[in-house]
Amino acid sequence: MRCALLIFVLATNLSDQAAASVTEGENYNDFSVLCGLVSFAQTTVDDRKAGTDIQTILKQLNTINLTICDTNIRKAIKAQNKKKWANLGATEQNQLAGYKDNWDLWTEAMAHSETEATAAALKEWEKHRNNEAVKKQIHHLTETALTTAKQANDERPKLLAATITTHLNKALYGETGLAKDLKASSSTRANVCGKGGDGNSGDDARKALLLDVLCMCAYEATDTNAGKASCKGCEGSPKNGAWTSNQDGSARAEFLVSKCPANMKPQAPSRAELAARLAAFDRVVHNAKGSGQAEKFVLGVVGGSGAAGCTGEYNAGNNKGRCVKYNEASILTGTPPLAWRTNLAAAVSAWEAREAAASKLDTIQQQLHILNSTVATLLWQQATAAVSPSEQIKEKMQLPTVNCHEHKTNKTCTDNNCKWDSKEKSEGDFCKHKDGAEQAKQKGTGAAAKEEAKKCSDKKKQEEYKDGCKWEGETCKDFTIIFNKKFALTAATLIALVGF
Repeated sequence: MRCALLIFVLATNLSDQAAASVTEGENYNDFSVLCGLVSFAQTTVDDRKAGTDIQTILKQLNTINLTICDTNIRKAIKAQNKKKWANLGATEQNQLAGYKDNWDLWTEAMAHSETEATAAALKEWEKHRNNEAVKKQIHHLTETALTTAKQANDERPKLLAATITTHLNKALYGETGLAKDLKASSSTRANVCGKGGDGNSGDDARKALLLDVLCMCAYEATDTNAGKASCKGCEGSPKNGAWTSNQDGSARAEFLVSKCPANMKPQAPSRAELAARLAAFDRVVHNAKGSGQAEKFVLGVVGGSGAAGCTGEYNAGNNKGRCVKYNEASILTGTPPLAWRTNLAAAVSAWEAREAAASKLDTIQQQLHILNSTVATLLWQQATAAVSPSEQIKEKMQLPTVNCHEHKTNKTCTDNNCKWDSKEKSEGDFCKHKDGAEQAKQKGTGAAAKEEAKKCSDKKKQEEYKDGCKWEGETCKDFTIIFNKKFALTAATLIALVGF
């Protein structure tokens, strides 16, 4: 009896020692794959900055536009003490209904215009208050800028890190994304991590990366050496106590993943980076475990056939394992998907959307800079309204109206844009038209024209007509008169076209 009892006790002690034995690094390869995914989920993401000048440029354009616009608008804003539209009474809103769409932009612009530095700069623009051409151009450019800037409203929220980090935290901790909720649905570890037998996955395997880490690395009972199966140093506190799976395991899990190599954290949660880490996961999860490779889609170590499930114990002959077992369909077809995998992919999509938004905002900003520069060039245009093209043509086509021969002194001659043709005398018949204009004047109008016409009409035969005349039908006519009439008609037609 004593011998039998001694044999039983000895056998029990040996069995306990075998169950409690841990081989350093036995889970390291699979642990490092989860480390890669956890490190990806721990990527530091800050709010993105882009298009930071957009609002400043809009404020500048609105302020310039307000400065030279209708005086009644400025008076109305001042009368309401620059209140926002929402703060106006019903009576005021009814009276100012036509200003509603732009009211808040104008009030902000007026407040900006009254700062000392801005007020000084706007003085230069006040000269254009009566220049309708400049006012119309600035109004058009400001409207274009506002329309362009509206596109930025949908893009700015995408710059925030919140959407990205929310998905990353859900991948780590589960659906709430909170560390305190890193709890399994059952206190029976095999139900949580893997029930044993081909196809019997754990109920919570796939929900959160850190739960998967605990399934693979945490020990079932107090064992100061349990963690070293995954990595050197992983056996320290708080990892050296038993894991109760349905209680907060965040401190234990975070201690374990703190041993992951620091250089595993990527610079950005890019699609290429995630694809590489998921490829590593897919390779190892397809390695069947246990005797006869009975257990498939498992990370960690499996004893014997693994039929007893992922209990947290490991011994070559007890059919238990320190492991996490995934659903076969989840791995092969993605149905149902691994929740942490879905959240990592969503984080990548949000990051890509953020980068696209940043690029679009920078493009909008560049467009506004161009509009702002265009407005700046208008400051140096003439303060008075520009002469219309038709008026310019009329001025250029005006024939001389001064008869230079009427001026008998050098002074009156030159004062009337004529040429004094004597170097010795300051009085006399020396005043002439410049550049042959006298000939055009005299041939085109007045008695001189009639006289010239008579010289031509006196010719009875075509062979007798001379320079300045033209044979037309049966008569000789003054060619210069014909030319002047046709030229005047052509000029009038051109002016009418330009004016239109």
